[in-house]
Amino acid sequence: MAAEIDDRPVVTTQSGQIEGLLEADGQCAVFRGIPFAAPPVGPLRWQPPQPAAAWAGVRPAHKFGPAAIQRAAELRRFMNALIDGQGWNPLRRGFIKAMMPFLPKPAQSEDCLYLNVRSPRLDPADRLPVMFWIHGGNHQDGSGGDIFYDSPALALHDVVVVTINYRVGLMGFFAHPELSAESPAGISGNYGLLDQIAALEWVQANIAAFGGDPDNVTIFGQSAGGESILHLLTAPRARGLFHKAIAQSPANSGQHIHLRRPFAGRSAAEVHGQEFAAQMGLTGPDQLTRLRALSATELYDQYRSHPENGFFPVIDGDILPASPLVAFARGEQAQVPLIIGVCADEATLFRNIFPK
Repeated sequence: MAAEIDDRPVVTTQSGQIEGLLEADGQCAVFRGIPFAAPPVGPLRWQPPQPAAAWAGVRPAHKFGPAAIQRAAELRRFMNALIDGQGWNPLRRGFIKAMMPFLPKPAQSEDCLYLNVRSPRLDPADRLPVMFWIHGGNHQDGSGGDIFYDSPALALHDVVVVTINYRVGLMGFFAHPELSAESPAGISGNYGLLDQIAALEWVQANIAAFGGDPDNVTIFGQSAGGESILHLLTAPRARGLFHKAIAQSPANSGQHIHLRRPFAGRSAAEVHGQEFAAQMGLTGPDQLTRLRALSATELYDQYRSHPENGFFPVIDGDILPASPLVAFARGEQAQVPLIIGVCADEATLFRNIFPK
């Protein structure tokens, strides 16, 4: 970190000034919890992300924003399976598992559209490469502030690193005929994907202030994050927002549902949304108004109690015009360099979580 950078570095974004922290013995600046869109609450629930409001003065960017509200019902089993797979001796594994209940639980909220930036230099003239991370979690769980990603290691290689939150599961990929009817494009369901695109737009507008090069952005992600990379490569609205891509262990061509027709044994996305509304006791007209009037807690109590409920990116003919497999076969994907591969034994982890 350059000597002139203060212990509390301040950067000016298009929405206002933010104050970060130094870490790694002063070699890296970190800014956490930066809003890249307005809170998607109230009438903005199940709507495309809207611009974040500007603020006066200097906003502290010391803490992660809340994770997207999510199921997280399997987090304990996931962590236990992860610990079991580390090859540690039984005493160490037992100690870490015993400590798990005492670790702070990450905050969750519908107000979740925040991102985090790490940079080894803050001079716009440096134009460092930018790496934009999308977390996994089956499109149902996870956060850009997860402990797995909270490290300066990558940034210390002269890279600006961005991690993001996006709406997941019920809040991120819920489709319904009434939602489609209120959309100018006649579609619904890809709010989480639109959040990712909005975060990339924020990077284009602001990352130079953190020493990054908006013309050298690599998107990368793992598992559902890897699937998101394929979706962004397929999405016309994401064109020009990134320049390279790394998809780590995406499942086939990405999990997805068609908006209005069954696919791979799954109901059409709009039908699935109506089925969920019926589980909530809502039938007849004006279901959307009543769904928006319910609290997130009420919705997620129902969501968690039915394991068959899962909401995924939607092939809607617009935001996601085709599945990645089809788009790539036709040569319709973004024409950027791509690294794609697998993570060894990822499925073994989930076999341990879901033994049946």
